[in-house]
Amino acid sequence: MKNHQLPLIDALCVDSVKDSGPSRPAHKFVGTVNPTHWTALLALLRNALPSDQFSRIGHPTSGTDFAEELRQLGLELPTVQVPIVSGNDDVVHGEVYALTVADVRRINRWFAKTGGVYA
Repeated sequence: MKNHQLPLIDALCVDSVKDSGPSRPAHKFVGTVNPTHWTALLALLRNALPSDQFSRIGHPTSGTDFAEELRQLGLELPTVQVPIVSGNDDVVHGEVYALTVADVRRINRWFAKTGGVYA
C-alpha cells in the first residue's frame, strides 16, 4: 500500500490505450467538490464502466459530456472499444470508460492530500 494506493487498483486500469478524445498534455488532477464526480471516480476506481452505466452516474449530462468534465479536471479517462455479446448472441462493440494507471495515481495523490473529504 505504498503511496496511499488501494491494492489491486492498477490491475483494473487501462495502462496504454489510445484516448478517443482530443489530445491534451498530461497535467495535474485538480480535484473536485462535485458529488457526482466523486461517485464516478469511486466507481471507476473499482472497475471500468460501460458507457450506459457511466451515463447514468453523470445524469442529466450525456456520458461523453460527463467524461469531458472529468478530463477537464486533469484525467485522461480514455474510451476503450470492447466486444460485447448482445441478448441475441451477436457480438457488438461497446464503449467502456476506464482510468489509466496515471489517473489512479493522480486521484490517490489528491485523496491523500485532501484527506479524502469533499464539501
